Amino acid sequence: MKFKFTWGTGILLTIILFVSFFISFVIFSFTKDVNLVTEDYFPDEIAYDLKIDKIKNTNALKEKINFHTKNNILKITFPSFISHRKKIKGTILLYYIKSYKNDKIFNIKPDKEKSQYINISTFPKGRYSVKVDWSYNNKAYFQEKIIEVK
Repeated sequence: MKFKFTWGTGILLTIILFVSFFISFVIFSFTKDVNLVTEDYFPDEIAYDLKIDKIKNTNALKEKINFHTKNNILKITFPSFISHRKKIKGTILLYYIKSYKNDKIFNIKPDKEKSQYINISTFPKGRYSVKVDWSYNNKAYFQEKIIEVK
């Protein structure tokens, strides 16, 4: 018995190939991890107007936060106009650009020199955006800087 290739067989093979490609594409897409910018991307975007006001307050400062990295220690120094370090409230977010799963968040607890030290030696290597969201005397500020962990 000989198999004869007709136009009906060609259409059937085309449909089978298309369906198998489509099914494999759907299976492949479900196995990939989708990384949003942050885990709570949409609520963060709603609060963006507040962030803009904080950035304006920061831009109005004569002296801003100073970031310095040395020997796998990140030093964050707050402005010298601050007279009471214990009145500084807020958080420091080390946002890992490749995946939000490696983000680190710290409460602000400056020492007597108004500096906070963070050991970054155990962090995955790569680029981080250091985002400092802080307030002092009921005025909110936001500042960020990109650092490289090597």
